[in-house]
Amino acid sequence: MEYLYWVAGAMLAWGVWGFFPKLGAGRFDNLSWMYWSWMGAMPVVGICLYQLRYAPGTGEGLWYLPMLTGACGLSGGLMYYKAMTLCGTNTATVIVVSSMYPVISVALSFIFLREKVNFGQAAGIALCLCGAFVLAYFSPQAAK
Repeated sequence: MEYLYWVAGAMLAWGVWGFFPKLGAGRFDNLSWMYWSWMGAMPVVGICLYQLRYAPGTGEGLWYLPMLTGACGLSGGLMYYKAMTLCGTNTATVIVVSSMYPVISVALSFIFLREKVNFGQAAGIALCLCGAFVLAYFSPQAAK
C-alpha cells in the first residue's frame, strides 16, 4: 500500500502543475511557458542525478523508452499550455479533458501488451469519457 502515498504525491503535483498555467494566462505564450517550465525542472533533474550518483541505468538497452516518455510528456505539456492560453476563463474543460490521457495508456496496454480490463475498470473509463464529453460539450467555448 506504500504506492498510494506516491500516487497521492503525483496527484497533488500534477494537480498543482495543471493549475499554475492559469495563473500566468495571457502573460506568456506557450513556448515561453515551456521554456520556464524546463528551467523549473532542472533542480529535479539534479536531485535525480545526485541520487543515481550521476550514473543513470540504461535499462538493458531500452534507454530510448524513457527518452520517448520525456518527449511525449513535454509535447503534451506544450499542447496543454497552448490550450490554456486559448481557453479564456474555461480552465475546467481543458484540465478535465486533458486528464483523460490515462484512457489512451490503458487502450495501448490492452492492444499491445494484452493487459486485461475488467468490467469495473471499463465502466469507470466509460464514465470518465462521458464526463469529459459533457464538460466539453457544455463549455462556454462550445457555445461559440
